[in-house]
Amino acid sequence: MRNVKLIYGLEQAGALVEHFYTDLSTVILTLMGFEEKDRTDALYDFYDTTMHAVIDVPIGEFTQQLHVLVEVFYAKLLVRNSK
Repeated sequence: MRNVKLIYGLEQAGALVEHFYTDLSTVILTLMGFEEKDRTDALYDFYDTTMHAVIDVPIGEFTQQLHVLVEVFYAKLLVRNSK
């Protein structure tokens, strides 16, 4: 979430950020135990939508609520992985 917020902020400030994008979603989902066959487009869409939502959270609130945001997202991913 920090990475998404940072990249978006840099992009809005006019920085060229193409080289900063990573395949972090795949790494996170793999570490959480999602098999390759389970990493569907729908799962990546859910991941991207959730990450994009943090962009709209004001920075002060974001830093204060980061642990809560991460825990909620993690719980939602765990539910998806148990299906």
